[in-house]
This record gives sequence, C-alpha cells and structure tokens, in this order.
Amino acid sequence: MRICAMSDLHIKDDFRKAYVPRISEDTDLLIAAGDIASNESSFKRFSEEVDRVYHGAKVFVFGNHDFEDGGYSPEKAKRLAKLTEDWGWMCLDRGFAIIDDVGFVGNMGWYDFSFRNKEGPIKNKGCKSGILRDSVFDEYLVGKDINLFRENLVERWEDVDLNSYRRRKMFCLDGRVPTLIEYVSGIKIDQADEEFCKDQNKKLEDDLRGVGSCRKVVAVSHLLPFKLYSRLAAREGFLNSFAGSDERGEIVLDRADVVIHGHTHRQCRSVKQRDGNDVRVYGVSCFNYENAVVVDV
Repeated sequence: MRICAMSDLHIKDDFRKAYVPRISEDTDLLIAAGDIASNESSFKRFSEEVDRVYHGAKVFVFGNHDFEDGGYSPEKAKRLAKLTEDWGWMCLDRGFAIIDDVGFVGNMGWYDFSFRNKEGPIKNKGCKSGILRDSVFDEYLVGKDINLFRENLVERWEDVDLNSYRRRKMFCLDGRVPTLIEYVSGIKIDQADEEFCKDQNKKLEDDLRGVGSCRKVVAVSHLLPFKLYSRLAAREGFLNSFAGSDERGEIVLDRADVVIHGHTHRQCRSVKQRDGNDVRVYGVSCFNYENAVVVDV
C-alpha cells in the first residue's frame, strides 16, 4: 500500500490551490495529520481541491490549530469529525479504520510536559541565563522588581517547577533582560493538559487493541510521540515541552509498524526498534514543502 501523508498547511480564508501539496499518482491512501485549516469553510475548500486530483481513500486526524475558531470541546470535535466524514474523510479521532488488512489508529494527541528538559544548565547563546522561580511569578509580574528576579533565578532545567509549564508561560533571563516567554497552542481546552493528554493516549491504546489482528498497523497523530530535539536555550527548551508525550511513544512502539505525525513544520524520518524490528517514524509537515510524504506499507 502506498500512502501519501501531509500536515500543517495552516489554511485560513485566503485559500489558494498552492496549499494542496503534490500527491503521487500511484497513491492508495491519503493521510492528513492535522493543522490543515483554521475553520470549516477552508477545510471544505481544501477537501474539494484534493478531490480534483485524487479519488481514493482519505484518513484524517485533528491538529491543535484546526480548533482555532472557537476552541476545543468534545461536542465541537464530534461535529467537526462528522463534517470531515461528510466530505469523504475517515476521521481517526472518532475510531480506527481497517483498509486492506492494514489498521489505522490515531488522534490529535497532546502534551504532558514529559519532553521538558530534565537536566543541564539553562543557556542563552553563551550568556548566563535562567528561569524565574514559579512561586514568585505573579509577584514579579505586578512589580517587575529586578532584584526579586535575580534572587529567584533558577539556572538549571532540573530545578524548574512543573507549574511553570502548566501555566504555559515563564520569565527567563535573556542576556541581562528578563523576558516573558509563552506557549500559545492555538486551542483552548476544558481540561488540564496532562489529563487531556492521558485521555488521548488511552483512546489510542483502545484503538490499537481494535486492530490487533491486522498484518500492519499505522499510528497517526498530530503532536509527537517521540522527542526529536533537546534544546538547552531558555526559549527553545521551554517551547519543546509542548510538542508531545513520552507515554504516547511507548504506546505506539508496542504495536505500530509505521508512525506518522505533524506539528514540527518539517519533514523528517527516523527508525525506532521493537523486538529487533524497525518501526518507521515520519514527520509529514507540508509547511513550505511542495510534495506530500510517500510512505509504503
């Protein structure tokens, strides 16, 4: 089976044909791995344009930016999933699919801060850097007292409080200047991030059991199941924490043969091992890429 996969087109109202990456002519299945469009009308136009050049099976998972317009809720997710199915896509967020004895499982995924740096100095291009202790975040936000900042500077990643990640923002020392860094996910959810991530991972586990007898299994998510980067600079190290979940990686390695994800805005490939067998991992972002990624299963 030949799969073409894409993600991260980030289509808004100014839809252009150039947003649809080139799809290989011998494609048996098309996968869209999230962040395709920020609203329903743009996704519909994308889907119509795909249908002009491709007429086979289509599989879809949500990305965080697919919920930009109004935020996330279980009710909205069900409604959008139904719409994508009306437009000819199989939405894995609603359940697994089996095509030619290949099982397809997946959902958007989320982050639980397990990708955060757990050791090492906080760096900033060779200059001294650090993160403001979370316990004085609100006090500093009000008074901007530089002495308070310097007295409560954490200089190693292992000493950064988990609550700094949970609030999605922290102050870091950028050279000599305190700077606020913030993670904006493009989506508002009604659960704590770690709880929402666990729900997404539990559904993935359940769906993997549902395709247990298939000859091959393909796991799809928007956020990452494996940490790709280890950045020690304050800004990049903080933002890397919101990319995915170690637990999700353990789940897919237990059963999947191929793993497809988006979110990184780059195309990449790696290989993991399970009992001596290769598990192929593909990053399929088409942000600034002309071609969809080809995956043979």
